Amino acid sequence: MEKEGWETSLETSEATPLHLLQPTNLNVIVKKSLVTDDARIPKMVIEGILPSVCVQVQEERVLALAALVFSMPQPQEPAIKV
Repeated sequence: MEKEGWETSLETSEATPLHLLQPTNLNVIVKKSLVTDDARIPKMVIEGILPSVCVQVQEERVLALAALVFSMPQPQEPAIKV
């Protein structure tokens, strides 16, 4: 994971092994009503379509993240005096 060249992968629109989420599309459709007098008809409708979400994670990155999380000090529970 040392010297991976992450700067160049930020500039590209193609998927690289450094991308956690693969580049994807989001389609947004906005519809505005011509009839504004009727309260039963919405004045505007916004629809969004996300075709797919592709997640790519390498095993060594998951293990490195787990090692980092488990190396953090845990809060100590206060002693209960009876």
